[in-house]
Amino acid sequence: MAPPDGMFISMVVNDAHGLALRPDGTMVGWGANFFGQATPQPGVYTQVAAGLDHSVALRSDGVAVSWGRNLFGEASTPPGTFVQISAGYRSSAGVRPDGSIHVWGALAGTAVPPGIYRFVSVGGGGYIGAIRTDGTLVTWGPPVPVIPGEFQALKIGCPSVGLRTDGTVVTFGNCNAQNFPAPSGIFSGISLTSVGYFGGIRDDGSIAVWGPIHPSVLNTPPGRFSFIAMGQEYAYAIQPCYPNCDNSTSAPLLTANDFQCFLNKYAQADTYANCDGSTGSPLLTANDFQCFLNRYAVGCS
Repeated sequence: MAPPDGMFISMVVNDAHGLALRPDGTMVGWGANFFGQATPQPGVYTQVAAGLDHSVALRSDGVAVSWGRNLFGEASTPPGTFVQISAGYRSSAGVRPDGSIHVWGALAGTAVPPGIYRFVSVGGGGYIGAIRTDGTLVTWGPPVPVIPGEFQALKIGCPSVGLRTDGTVVTFGNCNAQNFPAPSGIFSGISLTSVGYFGGIRDDGSIAVWGPIHPSVLNTPPGRFSFIAMGQEYAYAIQPCYPNCDNSTSAPLLTANDFQCFLNKYAQADTYANCDGSTGSPLLTANDFQCFLNRYAVGCS
């Protein structure tokens, strides 16, 4: 499934369809579209989520939009606003501004464990997990054994994967999670598939994959990436636009903060920072910024 051309800030992939957001918040879709699940919705969005045959997106005003197959109400969005959304196997869920969780679809009647939350993840098979405001994990639907600690991101599946607040990654839960331990190191993002293989973006921007991996994604591309999304047989990653280092989306897109961000992130042992190739002292000068703009900024918006 080849994604559309252009620049994107985030994307999601399920078994056969994908969705992505451009820097201006508009949406694109690709892949299987038998139920309209890959049809991009009009408007400006901050998040997208891909279920099995349906999709959910969060508009810039906090209203959630669902579309696609609707056997159990998974594509019938409840009223009100949300701060984060997720979609999975015939169910969807979202975190309300007050930290409560609303579930719709096949698991709509399932009781949400008490607590105040900031993140929810709906996985295949009806598994649901969430991160409380204190960073601890809870799961419901089919039981998923959780582990202690503080987490910043979560992907629920069989097994599941979590990104701790210290940047380390752990694989846990059902389906012999102990057989697929996460690699060591510091990560900035995670992804998984419905068939149980995993991917992550390391702190240096490189990609790591593990689990019962499909051969098509074994050869990860070299370079730096800012975002990863994985399907059964396809994996996608977003290359960072170096000029927009701070990933801002408001105008003006490029500011002096991007140069400061760029130096802090990439200057050590990186030829991009010392763009003019000078060897004197100081090594990094204003000429490096001028060289950088001329060489690398063209085409970034």
